This record gives sequence, structure tokens and C-alpha cells, in this order.
Amino acid sequence: MLPRFARLQNALTDVDTGAVAHFDFVQFEHLELIRHTRALQHPPTALSAASRQCLQNGASQLLQEVMLLELPIADYLQAKAMLGVVKAHRTAPGPDSPTATALDAMRATHQAAAQQALQTIADTPIAQVAGLLPGCPL
Repeated sequence: MLPRFARLQNALTDVDTGAVAHFDFVQFEHLELIRHTRALQHPPTALSAASRQCLQNGASQLLQEVMLLELPIADYLQAKAMLGVVKAHRTAPGPDSPTATALDAMRATHQAAAQQALQTIADTPIAQVAGLLPGCPL
């Protein structure tokens, strides 16, 4: 589970640094994280009832944390898209483009929103919750 979360964070870093100019990989990695987490809710039937219940409980908590990533990811992607709009107005201003002062304020606002979203994602307790799963008796 943690490698999949690391891949999501790597995809976010690629977008943040400009290494990738689109959001497809971020969305793909988040969907894969959800898919893998949901799969954990179905442990093998060969395990004891207590083991299955422990794994299902842990997987349920993990899925809750993974699903909570949806809004910070959306906030991040929105902020990055708006930074692109601000940059386009800066690079090729049109007659209806905001003033340079307004563009600077928008850039600062959206940069702060993007960084806050990245921090929220980084601070998610996915690692701690995933750490509960190995404690289940097998």
C-alpha cells in the first residue's frame, strides 16, 4: 500500500516541478490507490475469522484515509490549473487580462493553496493506518 501512496506523491511532485504538464498520472495513481485499498477489504477466506476481521477493519480505516485525499488532490489540481491561467495572462496579456498587481495576488493565492494541499496530502496518516495491517494475526 505504501509504494502506491509513494507513487501518488511522486506524480504530484512531477506536476509541481513541471516535469509533467498534465494531471493524468495524479488521477491514475489516486484511483489505483483506491482500487488497491478496496481489494484489501477482501482477505483470503483461508484465513481465520479473527484474522479476516482484523484485516477488514484495518482496510476499512485505510480506505477512509485514502478517500479523504480526494479533496486535497482536487484543491491542488485546481490551484495548479489556475496558476497556468495566471501564467498565460502574464505571458500573453489580452484586453481583458487582470492587472499585473492582480495577477501577482492571484499567483500568490494559488501557490499557497497548492502548497497547502500538498502538505495536507503529505500529512495524511496513511502510513500509520497501513502499519496496523501487519499486526493482524495470520
